[in-house]
Amino acid sequence: DAALLNLPAGNYVQIRVSDTGTGIDPEHLNSVFEPFFTTKQKSQGHGLGLSMVYGFARQSGGYVGVTSVPDEGTCFTMLLPRDWSETNNERIPDNIQENTIPAAVVLLVEDDDGVRKLTARRFLRMGHQVVEAINAADALTIYRSRKDIDLVFTDMVMPGKMSGWDLAHQIQERDPNIPIIISSGYSEQLQWVNSSDGDSMFMLPKPYTLDELNSVLGKALLSSSKAQFR
Repeated sequence: DAALLNLPAGNYVQIRVSDTGTGIDPEHLNSVFEPFFTTKQKSQGHGLGLSMVYGFARQSGGYVGVTSVPDEGTCFTMLLPRDWSETNNERIPDNIQENTIPAAVVLLVEDDDGVRKLTARRFLRMGHQVVEAINAADALTIYRSRKDIDLVFTDMVMPGKMSGWDLAHQIQERDPNIPIIISSGYSEQLQWVNSSDGDSMFMLPKPYTLDELNSVLGKALLSSSKAQFR
């Protein structure tokens, strides 16, 4: 019942994923959607996956919940508002359609294949070119080998020795004018970055809409003399 979940009345699509595994300990069940909560070793994950799923669901006007019985399995249930339009493609905001933001070459740094591909499609639909990197070290190699990168868009938490913040500073040591957008699902990280860096570094909390991405991208490009507005 949507009312019991504090959701507006209407039609919803339900997605349910369950398994017959070991289940989740009752003491952990209420924490699984918290950013950075994980029972894994640091090398096995950073605990952002479920918090991002929760954020996406709530941002979309929906809900996600979990039930679990130890030694019997776990079930995640997601409710999303039904879209009655003829196409379910993400709407391009009017200010994007009007091409108010100059086209740019974006170095996209994201270790999660699915998130990276989705973000790349968003940039392409907005009229930008995309160069993909799977981690900070890969991004640094690409940046050093190219002269046409206008902006760097990087996740904060990535595998390896360099975070997105470390990458940003290494790139800005080489080129202080390049705009860099750092995205994270953990707001305290972004507040720290925002308070400790200059005018060419921008933050974008996850999850974000296409309109929010467009807004911060415009601010970043228009603030920088690096952008060539191709």
